[in-house]
Amino acid sequence: MFNKMKVIGGASLLALSFGANAAPVDLFSTNQGAYTDNTKDGTDTGTIITSGPGGSVGVADPTILGGNRDLFVSKISDNNGDQATRSATASVSGGVFDFSTSTGTTGRAQIQWDGAEATNAIDHTGLGGLDLTFGGTQNAFSIGVVFSDAGFNFKITAYTDATNYTEVTITSNAHDVPATTSIPFSAFLLGSGSYLGGTVVVNQVGAGGDLTKLGALVVDIDQFGLKTSLDLTLDQVTTVPEPSVLGLMGIGLLAAGYSRGKKAKLAV
Repeated sequence: MFNKMKVIGGASLLALSFGANAAPVDLFSTNQGAYTDNTKDGTDTGTIITSGPGGSVGVADPTILGGNRDLFVSKISDNNGDQATRSATASVSGGVFDFSTSTGTTGRAQIQWDGAEATNAIDHTGLGGLDLTFGGTQNAFSIGVVFSDAGFNFKITAYTDATNYTEVTITSNAHDVPATTSIPFSAFLLGSGSYLGGTVVVNQVGAGGDLTKLGALVVDIDQFGLKTSLDLTLDQVTTVPEPSVLGLMGIGLLAAGYSRGKKAKLAV
């Protein structure tokens, strides 16, 4: 049996909205895959997926940031050795990004928006210095979790270039009912460290990623294969011009019982 992780692009994935208008990062209206990996590689946890299958779609596609999407998947572990019938699969179809792992199996998926370089390598300046804030009118990602039977991890990496980038890794809690949270852009300005009791970890390299000069945007889902047999659905992820961003302490993706000993108010 497969458990499924779906990122549903009902309006868009990481859609860039300013005012009432929206400019997509990915509407998931351009199909891709399915890519299936049934050979485990516990070392495939680096910056990019090297041993798992994947590919690229889009040439100046207006529904995808940079006109092109790269998608890769890797099976990381199998609690019954390395069974060929157990796998990790990623695909885009019908407005949905779908990530699945077999029972007893962990896996990783990676989506890259880095222009049209069309390989598993990352073109760190492929977006040409895009202003993700649209002149300061956008200040947060808004993420909806439809359902999750367990916690899960994902990482958003914003690159200015190869030596200046920021990784924001978030550990969610389980969700029986839909919830939405905001991740303020100010999270990408924090110094390296753990916040909100470890539910948010920031790693800043060099001067960090500048969202007003974005070279590439990469999302990793469970990069280190820490979660087994997930059943998770994500609804649209957008950027929003919130009048007041209270920080990474809403419901949504964040664990409800975070430690009060190390709060971080990430107000813009």
